[in-house]
Amino acid sequence: CLSAQAQHTSEIDYKEYMSRVVTGNLSYAAEQLNLDMADAEVTVAKLFNDPTLSIGYANNSDWDKEMGQGGDIELSKNFTFGVRSAKIKLAREERALAEIALGQFFQDLRAEATLCYLGAVKQQALYAIQEESYHHVRTLAESDSLRFAAGEITEVEAKQSRLEAELRYHEMQQARIDLNNELANLSLMTGVSSRDTLWTPTSHQTFEPQALAGAGPLALRERSFALDELLLTAQNQSAERMAAEKEIEVAHRALTLAKRERNTEVEIALGLNRNSWVLNEIAPAPSFTGYSASIAIPLKLSNFNKGALKAARSRKQQAELQSRQVELQVDKEVTQAFLRYEALTLQARQYADRMLGESRQVMEGMLYSYQRGEASLLEALDAQRTYNEVQAAYVELLYEQNAALIALERHVGIWDIEIE
Repeated sequence: CLSAQAQHTSEIDYKEYMSRVVTGNLSYAAEQLNLDMADAEVTVAKLFNDPTLSIGYANNSDWDKEMGQGGDIELSKNFTFGVRSAKIKLAREERALAEIALGQFFQDLRAEATLCYLGAVKQQALYAIQEESYHHVRTLAESDSLRFAAGEITEVEAKQSRLEAELRYHEMQQARIDLNNELANLSLMTGVSSRDTLWTPTSHQTFEPQALAGAGPLALRERSFALDELLLTAQNQSAERMAAEKEIEVAHRALTLAKRERNTEVEIALGLNRNSWVLNEIAPAPSFTGYSASIAIPLKLSNFNKGALKAARSRKQQAELQSRQVELQVDKEVTQAFLRYEALTLQARQYADRMLGESRQVMEGMLYSYQRGEASLLEALDAQRTYNEVQAAYVELLYEQNAALIALERHVGIWDIEIE
């Protein structure tokens, strides 16, 4: 008896897909727990030091000299002024840093998920190209078999076109495998097992290779940016920059705590003692109750060791240097992404305006010439393969253009990506 589990394939648009990523991605859910732990640390920082309760008993040789018995109870507590408030402020800054880190993780996740979705769309387009290529060559092979039967071409030419059709079939199957791999990534991003469900990107536009020169499914709306404005926005909104600045605040609060912990620690104690009757004949005494209060101030000889203070100051200086480095890094990444996006946009326009149309015209003209016996089979197949390569290159170019746009907006700290 064998059991089988069917794999469900379901279409999903970009908006629903991103909603499922937010609610179902396991890495994001795990990252959100850091915020809960930071909240718990704030609660812990608000705790006061526990007081100390001590109970004692004394027997002054009561059994042989009848000097009486006694008991005492004492309540004491240590105070280091300013430490608790410094801990609370440090915990709150660390909580704010965890919140920024969560926002940065979400921005990276959103960009990665969008690239996965576009990667699946890209593979759908590449599969459509390979499928159309296979159907073209298969039609050509069927026509050549009839022409061979009619004696118009040789058997070698008929076999060659048939072999070419078989090769295109295998290329189409490989494109299908690549597509399934990309679809599995979508399931992973949404926290769904690919054994159960494969998400398939849906689009309001068809994947017809001849329509790629127009507004294809990968052709996002072109953006017009000014580099100076992007750099200014990045310094204010970039998640990396905000995290670096918050690191400085955390280091500053840690330094303050290190200073407060060097303050003098005071111990205040209140005591109560009870003594029984002293029945000794030489020095009899009645029972009595005594009270005591004391203040203990330790000698802070350990303050001569300034290692912890120096370490906290060094961490603050390190955070300031790292913040400056992050600022330079953000400027570099924004500039590189901007220049890359501009260059890829120009290349995509060239493909859409001229290269796609011309390569298709060459292919159709060469196939027509081959049907009329004015061109060889190799020339026809070469023109058809060139057309496929131009289409595939255009699809890859659109994907890289979109990836550059996503990287640019992620580094700047803005987001207006929409996929129809």
